[in-house]
Amino acid sequence: MTVRMSSFLLCLLVGCGNASADLVTPATPEGPDEFDPTQGAITGPTSGTSTSGTPTTTSGTTTTTGTVTGLEVCYPGPLGDYSVCLPVVSAVGLGPDYAYLSPLGGSVQYSVPVTMLDLDAVASSTAIAANFVLDEVAQAWKGQWGLVQPHAIENLQAMRDDAGGILINSGYRSPAYNMSVGGAEYSRHMYGDAFDMVGISIGLEDLADLCYTHGAGFVSVYVSHVHCDWRDDPLDSVFFGTASPYVYWPASRPFRGAELVQVGAVLQAPAQGWDEGEPLRTWRVYDVDGQMILEQDAFDLVVPEGAASATVTVGLEFTLVFDLP
Repeated sequence: MTVRMSSFLLCLLVGCGNASADLVTPATPEGPDEFDPTQGAITGPTSGTSTSGTPTTTSGTTTTTGTVTGLEVCYPGPLGDYSVCLPVVSAVGLGPDYAYLSPLGGSVQYSVPVTMLDLDAVASSTAIAANFVLDEVAQAWKGQWGLVQPHAIENLQAMRDDAGGILINSGYRSPAYNMSVGGAEYSRHMYGDAFDMVGISIGLEDLADLCYTHGAGFVSVYVSHVHCDWRDDPLDSVFFGTASPYVYWPASRPFRGAELVQVGAVLQAPAQGWDEGEPLRTWRVYDVDGQMILEQDAFDLVVPEGAASATVTVGLEFTLVFDLP
């Protein structure tokens, strides 16, 4: 028996926007990750500006906790013209549920937010894109304060345009909420540019491809969903203030690994580095002539008669090859 690894990717550093007329309400509360509805977009404006040059802020000065700062964050809205602007409040002193850690490795991409949306003060049905409302990506029942970066919404909408319906099962998470559902210590869900999602009419692999197509900096494919975030895009200046130059920090991308294990007639591929559940595993079995006799997505594989070799692709990131005796 020999085990070979091909395309072994080690990553360093760690719903559904439907047509506006028939939006999906958030589903059941999440387990290790959440489940609410939303969908996709394209790489969006640089900090503080839409792609068309429309400012995403208005003039103003940050004031006290829980009060309007005079600043607004503007979203694409139904027409994609960044005309839907919502007031933000100071993020100072919001309490232990919003205790962000110091920036990871000093990277500006993990800056502590300076303002937040008051989700109790804004209608949850506010259309922040052509096919997304605010409640699809940030819910008050998870905490009064939230943040969603406009460029991430633009990317979600672009993905939705390509994919059709997409259900978002997790959008913004406060630090306390993220901890309660077992999220990564520096989960991008806390920074407003990450979404866990499933497609209504396309599979997980195609959905992951769309994440990359629309500029995602990090993508993970799980059994139940695709995690997609734009951690490498400039932060929105309304939520994070004037950002210093981007600093790449490899630890922001988790180590990923897996191995092949045979137990009798069963093959398994235990994996590590996926923090939101089990990665998708796609098994392919070949006969002595190299013809594929079986393909399936499953946690493990019962080796069929006539099998000479098998491969398993883990989380769409790398493939392990197993030669049967």
